[in-house]
Amino acid sequence: EDVVIVAESEKVDQDSRNELADRIRQQVTKNSPVSLRFVKIVDPQWIIKTSSGKVSRNANRDKYLAEQHSKQ
Repeated sequence: EDVVIVAESEKVDQDSRNELADRIRQQVTKNSPVSLRFVKIVDPQWIIKTSSGKVSRNANRDKYLAEQHSKQ
């Protein structure tokens, strides 16, 4: 099973987003047994949160997968 991290950033240029994704991937790989393959940097407010402010994992997974499916 693949692990995906979706992170919001105000950085708009793709090179900066790629650099941020690489740094996240390196930190996760260095500090855990997880071999992280997918890091998606998104615009602010992309991540869906519950009314209490917690990240809605299921809704975000569905949103991510829908975007990936629409690209194919």
